[in-house]
Amino acid sequence: MTLKIYFCGSIRGGREDAQLYAKIISHLKSFGTVLTEHVGWDDVLESERDLDAAAIYNRDLNWLKETDVVQKNCYIFSVLSEMIDGIHNGESFTVKHYDEKHVMDIITKFMSSFPDVINGLRVKVEEHVISRSVRMTLKIYFCGSIRGGREDAQLYAKIISHLKSFGTVLTEHVGRADVMESVLSCIIEGAHDGENFTVVHYEESKVLDIVTKFMSSFSDVS
Repeated sequence: MTLKIYFCGSIRGGREDAQLYAKIISHLKSFGTVLTEHVGWDDVLESERDLDAAAIYNRDLNWLKETDVVQKNCYIFSVLSEMIDGIHNGESFTVKHYDEKHVMDIITKFMSSFPDVINGLRVKVEEHVISRSVRMTLKIYFCGSIRGGREDAQLYAKIISHLKSFGTVLTEHVGRADVMESVLSCIIEGAHDGENFTVVHYEESKVLDIVTKFMSSFSDVS
C-alpha cells in the first residue's frame, strides 16, 4: 500500500518558493505518491491556465478525500485561495475580488442579503395569529492577517467599523493597531497536537530533515 500525499504550496498566490516546493516534493516521493506534484513544476501556471476556480476546487477536494497525509508550506498563500474561490456558490458562500474603493458597497450588499434583523414573527396563539417584532443581532467573524502581515490594517479597521452597523463583530481586535496575533496562523498552530496535526517552524536548510522525520513517523505501509 502506497501513501498518498497532498502537498500544499502557493501557485497563483506567488511562486517565490517554487524551487523549495520542487525539492520537498522530490523528497516526499520517496515516501509515497504526491498527488499535487504539479505544485513544484516551473510551468504550473501554464498547465492550469484553462482551469477555473471551481474546477481546481473540485479536483483538489477529490484528492483530499483520498489523501493519507497533508503537508503544507505556510510561508506564503497557497492553493487555499483557489479552494476558497472554488466553493463560491453565491448563496451560502460568497467570494468577491474587489478594489478597495468598492469594498464598502460590496459589504453593504452582502450584509443586506440577510433577512431583516427586525423580523416580523407570526405566532399562532390558540386560533389567533399575531405579529410581533424581535430584535436579533448578527454575530460576525471577520478574518484578517495579523502575524502574516499588517499592510491592510487600516482597511480592516474601516471594514470592521462598517460591519458593526449590521451586528456584533466578534473579531474587532483584528482592526486594532496594537494587535499582533494572526487569526489564520493561530488557528493552524493551535491545531498542533504532535500526532494527527503537526506544525513546525523551520529554516530552509533543515526542511528535508523535518519532512523525513515527519514521514517516518507513519507506520510502514508496505
